[in-house]
Amino acid sequence: MGRARPKIPKYAKSDGRAPWAEPEPDPAVAVIVAGIDPGTVITGVCVVERTGQVLRPVLMEAIKPAGRLARPERLHRIFLRLREILSQHRPESVAIESAHVGPYASAAVPLGEARGAAILAALEVGATVVEYTASHARRAVAARGQAGKMEVRRAVTLLLGGRGSFWEALPLDVSDAAALAILRAGEAGPP
Repeated sequence: MGRARPKIPKYAKSDGRAPWAEPEPDPAVAVIVAGIDPGTVITGVCVVERTGQVLRPVLMEAIKPAGRLARPERLHRIFLRLREILSQHRPESVAIESAHVGPYASAAVPLGEARGAAILAALEVGATVVEYTASHARRAVAARGQAGKMEVRRAVTLLLGGRGSFWEALPLDVSDAAALAILRAGEAGPP
């Protein structure tokens, strides 16, 4: 007679693993994350896709509502554009620069309002929101937390395989957002 087939408990999957066991990550599956550098004048946005160890820029944009608009209307336009971008690309998580005002205390309220608009847009599309300091993001891409904005732009260009005039003219708020997205992509779960 043949060998008896082992009984698999009812709670186990057909491969014998418990139903709560995590499946092995598929290295071909992409993780999409976004980075947002909030501001009421310019909000930088970057969406990247990571497949294995390869990063690919999906979208890089500077949201610039008209300066003549009152701050509530600028915030509303920022929120609407962010929600549109995040709805279209569906990132698993969104990295947002945490509040740091330094010597400019008068910037705290507008920055907080812009961060609120970004956080709300991310939550509305079901993304996880993660906050990082600017120095943490700079250290992730440029190897030092005190790196200047131009140094961050050069590092982001190299990490995302950029070349040409688009990358040379990349707004600094967008390169800061890209640094946040790169940092999050490196910390995000499998692949």
